[in-house]
Amino acid sequence: MPLNLMDYQNFCKLLSETEDWLYEKGEDQPKQVYMDNLAGLKKFGTPIMIRYQEAEERSRLLDELGNAVQHYARITDEYRNEPCNHIDETEINRVEKYVQETMKCLSNVIHAQAKQSLDQHPVVHTDEIKGKLRELHNVCEPIVTQLKSKVDSPK
Repeated sequence: MPLNLMDYQNFCKLLSETEDWLYEKGEDQPKQVYMDNLAGLKKFGTPIMIRYQEAEERSRLLDELGNAVQHYARITDEYRNEPCNHIDETEINRVEKYVQETMKCLSNVIHAQAKQSLDQHPVVHTDEIKGKLRELHNVCEPIVTQLKSKVDSPK
């Protein structure tokens, strides 16, 4: 649950009070009073909603990052088993190094996040994971997708 028991009880109380106000005094109130009450609800509810959305998307993005890391790791393993002449070894080493760094970072984040409860601020936000995924693709993709240079066939 993206909120602790005390916050849950306080939020339920606030919702109940707001509902009572709506049915008892809210009918003849000016628009600003409604907006103020809504702002109070949002002040409490928005962080909960954001933590919930972050938790949902974070799981998916961590899986996506893990899959991308495995993809590039497989490519570097294939290169080690059967070197490609069209890709320079220093470039493959660069991919391999970046993949290893990303694996380590991913592992640390997953372990640290597992220790956090959903009502606490996350160790890593989805924007950071998206950035790391984009960075991984930007570093690795141009290298692993290099085209083989055409060799002139003898006549």
